[in-house]
Amino acid sequence: MVYDGVRHRSNYQTSPLTSAATPRWRNIAGIDLSLGDHFLSGTWRYVSSVIDDYQQVVSAPTVSRVGAWAVFDVQYGLQFGAEKQYELTLGMINAFDKAPAKALYTGYLSTLGNP
Repeated sequence: MVYDGVRHRSNYQTSPLTSAATPRWRNIAGIDLSLGDHFLSGTWRYVSSVIDDYQQVVSAPTVSRVGAWAVFDVQYGLQFGAEKQYELTLGMINAFDKAPAKALYTGYLSTLGNP
């Protein structure tokens, strides 16, 4: 039997601690802006939903999904000093505090998102 794991948690027969979900889409998009001594960077990260097949056999109907997750990261920086030899950078991961999608057993899947 061949098992197509794309869009699945891939946990129907493996340990929940060793399996890795395989979403259909995992994307990153970013933009960087700079003006003089200042720069601003934004990154959008997206992971599509997967079927939560925890403790299900391949032929069983699927009933649960781990939802898609998208977050936005930002970073601001300033260069200063006589020859701009210093740089101060402040950043924020998951700027809008988006919680990862819920999953059976583990609460969330670390291969898809993180708190």
